[in-house]
Amino acid sequence: MAKLKFYIHPLFILFGVYYFFKGEILVFLIYTLTALLHEIGHSYISHKYGYKLDKICLMPYGAIVKNDDFLMRFSEEVIIAIAGPVLNLIIVVVIIAFW
Repeated sequence: MAKLKFYIHPLFILFGVYYFFKGEILVFLIYTLTALLHEIGHSYISHKYGYKLDKICLMPYGAIVKNDDFLMRFSEEVIIAIAGPVLNLIIVVVIIAFW
């Protein structure tokens, strides 16, 4: 997989500070890990189709993957779009299995 650059929006840092002082840093860390894994799912599948997603940006309301301007076939776009939620679902199933 191509090297991804990570960008953290300044408001995301303030969001983390807020959760730290609220005493819920674990919630913030789980939120961050979930958002990262979700976006990595999109990135991994898009790489398999030959597209380059070059930057993951963490924001207070989630994360996004930025890419080059390119056109995709509709079927590939749908598969890439569902890759993130599918990865989250797989993680949930594994966690429940270990629980």
